[in-house]
Amino acid sequence: MECEEARVLIAPALIGYFGLASKQYAQFKAHLASCLPCAYEYQQARDTIAFINVHKAEFACALSQFESSTDHRSGLEYGWTCIEAKLDQIQAPRRQEKRTRLRRRLRRVSAAAACITVAVAVYPTLTRVD
Repeated sequence: MECEEARVLIAPALIGYFGLASKQYAQFKAHLASCLPCAYEYQQARDTIAFINVHKAEFACALSQFESSTDHRSGLEYGWTCIEAKLDQIQAPRRQEKRTRLRRRLRRVSAAAACITVAVAVYPTLTRVD
């Protein structure tokens, strides 16, 4: 299965609708298992839906503020402010986790580079025959 076809099938998979043959569903799952970009896109969509489901009340409140406001612009701005504040609360730990993973990865790469540099520098002196 190609990525383009898999991306088309993400939405039906997320809403639980598969009027697809079981073979096509199996191919979709196999593609997700072997293609990191498609698996990432699928997981991001799942996380977004989960976020919306968990925070339905806040979204409904923001929407009702917008609908009940005579000044729709200020209501919309207030609603978005509420949503952005909630997103910031949720995304801050994720950003910190990404930074931590990046730092760990950089330390590993730096350590490997240092070992290779030492090995390259020491190798000629160890193999020198007098």
